[in-house]
Amino acid sequence: MEGLQYLIKNNRINDIKSYITSHVIKSNEVKNNTFDLLIDTIKSTSSLGTLKTVINIYQYLYKNLNYSLDSGESPLAVALSLNNFTISNFLIEQKADINYCNRAGDSILFYLYKENLLGNSALKYILDHDVEINKFDSNNKCFLAYILENNNQNLIKILFSKFKIYSNDFIIKLINLSKLKNPISHKDFQSLFDIENVNTRKLQITKDILARSCTSQSLDVLKLLFEDNNVNKEFFASISNKELICNLYLNNKKDILKFLVEKGAKLNESYYNTLFLHIINSNDIDMAEYIISKGAFVNVKADYPNLIIWKAYQLQHNEMAKLIIRHGADLNIPDTDYEEILEVANSDENILPYLKKYHNVKNYNNSTLLYACKNGNTKIVKHLLQTNVHFNEIDEDIHNTFDYVEESALIYACKIGNDEIVQLLVDKGANVNYKYSGTYTPLVQACIQGYDKIAKILLENGATIEPEIVRHSLTDKKGDAKSTLMYACENGNKKIVEYLIQYGANVNEKNLAGETPLMCLCKNRHQHLIEYFIENNANINDKDNYGNTALMYACQEGMLDIVKLLIDYHVKINDQNVNGETALIIAIVNGATAVAKLLLQYHADPNIIDNSRKSPLMYALKCNQKEIVSELLLHPEILREDIINNTTVKHKTLLMYSCKYNDKSLVEQLINHQANLTIKNSKGETAMIYACKYGHNDIVEYLISQGGCVDDTSENGDSCLIFACQHGYKYVAKHLIKNNCQVNTRGFKGKTALMYACENGKMDLVELLVLNNVNINKRDMKGKTALMYAAEYNQIKIVEYLVEHQADIGRRDELGNTALMYACQGEYKEVIKCLVKHDSNVDQNGGRDLMILICSKEKSKIESDDKDVIKLLIKKGVDVNAKDIHDTTILMLACGAYGLETIEYLVENGANINAKNDNGDTALKMAIKYKNDKVIDFLKEKIKYSNGGNKTKEINSSNNHHNKTKINYDKNKKKNKRQSKNFYLDY
Repeated sequence: MEGLQYLIKNNRINDIKSYITSHVIKSNEVKNNTFDLLIDTIKSTSSLGTLKTVINIYQYLYKNLNYSLDSGESPLAVALSLNNFTISNFLIEQKADINYCNRAGDSILFYLYKENLLGNSALKYILDHDVEINKFDSNNKCFLAYILENNNQNLIKILFSKFKIYSNDFIIKLINLSKLKNPISHKDFQSLFDIENVNTRKLQITKDILARSCTSQSLDVLKLLFEDNNVNKEFFASISNKELICNLYLNNKKDILKFLVEKGAKLNESYYNTLFLHIINSNDIDMAEYIISKGAFVNVKADYPNLIIWKAYQLQHNEMAKLIIRHGADLNIPDTDYEEILEVANSDENILPYLKKYHNVKNYNNSTLLYACKNGNTKIVKHLLQTNVHFNEIDEDIHNTFDYVEESALIYACKIGNDEIVQLLVDKGANVNYKYSGTYTPLVQACIQGYDKIAKILLENGATIEPEIVRHSLTDKKGDAKSTLMYACENGNKKIVEYLIQYGANVNEKNLAGETPLMCLCKNRHQHLIEYFIENNANINDKDNYGNTALMYACQEGMLDIVKLLIDYHVKINDQNVNGETALIIAIVNGATAVAKLLLQYHADPNIIDNSRKSPLMYALKCNQKEIVSELLLHPEILREDIINNTTVKHKTLLMYSCKYNDKSLVEQLINHQANLTIKNSKGETAMIYACKYGHNDIVEYLISQGGCVDDTSENGDSCLIFACQHGYKYVAKHLIKNNCQVNTRGFKGKTALMYACENGKMDLVELLVLNNVNINKRDMKGKTALMYAAEYNQIKIVEYLVEHQADIGRRDELGNTALMYACQGEYKEVIKCLVKHDSNVDQNGGRDLMILICSKEKSKIESDDKDVIKLLIKKGVDVNAKDIHDTTILMLACGAYGLETIEYLVENGANINAKNDNGDTALKMAIKYKNDKVIDFLKEKIKYSNGGNKTKEINSSNNHHNKTKINYDKNKKKNKRQSKNFYLDY
C-alpha cells in the first residue's frame, strides 16, 4: 500500500493502474474505518486526474462519496480543509452532500470549525453551496452560536455579508423601475424590499444567541445581529432585561448597554432598580445622568421609602445624591441618614426649593417628623418645629399624626429615650397622655425602658399614673391592667418609682392577676426596691388571684436575701396558695436549697401537704434534693406514723417515694417508724413493687428482711419478679427467687417473667429462670410461649437455649402460628435455621410456609443463604410439592427468580415439573414468563425425556407461549407482575 500511496502522491497515473493490476490489494485495505485511499489521495494534494483514476478503479467502493472515518473526516470535508475547491467542485458533481453529517453527527461545516480547519475561503464556498446554516449539532447549538461564542470576527462578517447581499434579479427589478415614467408608490416600493429580505435572509438569530452576544461580542457585531427591527421587538418582549443590562454595566460594556437602551431595553424592569444601585455603588455620575435622561426612576419604593437616595447617602456619594434629588427624589427617609441627606441637600441651591416644599412629606401616615423622632434626629426635629414654613401643618403633626400602629411622635421619642426631643414636643403642646387601644402611653413607654429623665418631664407636664387596660396585641381581648408604677417595678428603676410614688402612686395596687408591685419586684429580683416599698407601707402578706404571696415569688426565684428580708419583716411563712403549696414546697420544687433551709430554720411547717396530698419530703425526694431531705429529717415530727403513712391523691406513700428514688437510709427510718409495707397505690403497686420496678437491689433485700412480700402483684397481675424482668434487673430477680417467689405467675395479658426476659433479650435472666424450674412452655392469653417471643424478637441465643431445654417448637398460638412462623415474619435467618434444624416435624410446623415464602422472593431480594435454607427444609422432610392457595408449587415459584442449581435440586428431590396452578401455568411457563433461560432449557429437556418423550405437545405449547411472551413482554410487564403470597396459607 505504501508503494501505491507514493505513486498517487506523485500523480503517476499510468503506474498507478499497473501497480493495482499487479498487486493483490484487498478492499478492506483500500477503505476501512481508520483509513481511506480516496481521502488519503486528497490529503496528498494529488491532481484531479489522479483522484478520478482512483475513483474509476475502485468505483464499487466509491459509488457513494458521503461517508466518514472514525476521525470524522469525509472526502469533501478534507478537500475544503485544504481549500482545494477544484476537487470540491468535482466531489459535489459526484453527489457529495455539502450537508453530510459524519458518525459523530457533525455536518461538514461543524466538523471543520470544531477541528479548527475552517478558513475564510472555505466558509464562503460552503455558504455559496446551499449549506443548512441554521442546523443544530449534537450539543443543540448552531454554527452562528459557536462563532459568536468564540468571537471569531472574520467568520461573523463573512456570514452576515453573505446573508445581506441582494440577488441580481432584485437589482434588475430596481433598474427597470427607475426607467418607468410612472413610479410605484412608497408602500409598494417597501414591499419589494420586504419580499427580498424574506428570500435572502436565511440566517436564524435566536433570542438566546442575541442575549449571549450582548455580553460576549463587540458593538459592531451586535449591530449586525440587531439590524432587523422585528428581531428587536421580539427580543425585548421575551427576555428579562434586569440581569442582561446589569451584567453589561458590571462588565464595563456601556456602549452595548446604551445601544440596547436605544433599541428598547427597559430601565425600570426591576422592583429594586438594580442597575441604578450598581451605578450608585460605582459613583458613576455620567451613567446616572444618562439613565435618568432615558427615564430611569429616582423614586423606587422597596424595603425603604426611597432605596435609591438612601443608597447614595449610605455610601456618602454626596454628588450622586444631589443629582438624584435634583431630578425629583423623595426625601422621605426612615432612618438616621435623613440628617445627612438634609445637610447635603441644603448645600445645593438647586435642591433647596424642592426641600422646603416637601420638608414634612407624609407617606402612609408616616411623616418626616415621625421618622426624625423614631431615629433621634434632634436637628431635624428642631428644623421642622422652628421653621416658619407650614407651621400649621407641623403643629397638626405633633397632635394628630400617627403611624400605621397609631403611635405618635412623642411616643417614639419616649421609646428611644431622647429627652431633648421629648422636651421639644412637650413644649409645643404634645399630648402626654395620648395612647391608642393597642399601645402604651408616653409615660408607660418611659417606665418600660427605664428613662427616668423622660418620666420626670412627663409627670411634670401632667402625665397620669392611674392603672389602665393595656392590650399587648390587637387580638388580645382580655388585656392586662397595669399601672405606670407596675411597669416601673418590672424595670427596677428606683428614680422612676420614687417619682411615681411622689406623684401619688398606690404601693398596694393590683393588676388583673391580682399581683402587687411588691410581688412584681420579687418576681423580677429587684431587691434594692423591696425594702423601699415595705417602708412605704406595702402589704407583704397580700395574695394574688392564685393565692401566691411575695414570699412565694421570692422562693420561686431562689432569692435568699429577699426571703431573709421578708422574714425579718414578719411575713407569714406557712401561708398556702390555691394549690395548697407553701413557700417551702415552692422552694424545694424550684431547687432553692438554701432558701428551703432558711425557711425550716424559721419554723416553716414540714408536714403541710398540698392539694395533691404531697408533703415537702415527697417533693424533696422527687426533685433529688438530698440536702433538703436531710434537713427535713432533723425535724422529729416529720416521722410520725400518721404522717409517714399518709397517702397522696394517687395513694402513694412516702415509703414508695423512698423506694422509687433509691433512698435506703430513709426507707430504714420509715420502717423503724412503723411505715406500712402493704399499702397499695391506685395501680395496686406496693413499696416492694416500686423497689423491684426501679431496680434498687439493696432496698429489695432490706424490705424482704423486714417482712416485705416477694409475691406482691399489681392490679393487672404483674408480680415483683415480672417487674424486675420487664426492666432487666437480674440481681433483684435473684433475691426474689432466693426468697421463694412464684416464677410462673401470669401477669398482664397472661405474660410471665420468662416471656418478658425473652422479649427483651435478657439471656442472664432467662438462664436464671430456667435453672429455677420455670415452665418454659407456659402460654399467655393469646397462646404464645416464651420461645415464640424469642423468635419474634430475633433473640437467637435465647432461642437456641430454650430449644436445648426442651421448649416445644411445634406449639401453636390461638392464630395457629408457631415459633418458626414468627421467625419467618421477620425473616430472621439464624433463628429460622435453628428452629428448622431442631424440629422433627418441620413440614407441619411452618416449614411449608417458609419454603413458599423463600421461593416467592423477587430476584433482587434473594439472599446468599436462601438456597441453603431450601435444601435444609427438603432434608427435614418438607413436601417438595407444597402449594400456595392458588395451587402454585414451590418449583413454579422458584422458576421466577432462582438459578439452575436450585431448580435442579428441587427436581432431583421429586418436584413435579408438570403440575399446574389455577391459571394453568406450569414450571416451564413460569420460567419463560420471567426469562430464566437456563432453567427453560433444563425443563424442556426434562419434559422431553420424561414418560418416553410424550411431552412434545407441552413443549410446543410452551414454545408458543415463549414466543408470545417475548413479543408482548414489555406491553404486559405490569399485568404479568408476580402476585405476593399471603404468609398464612389454607391447607
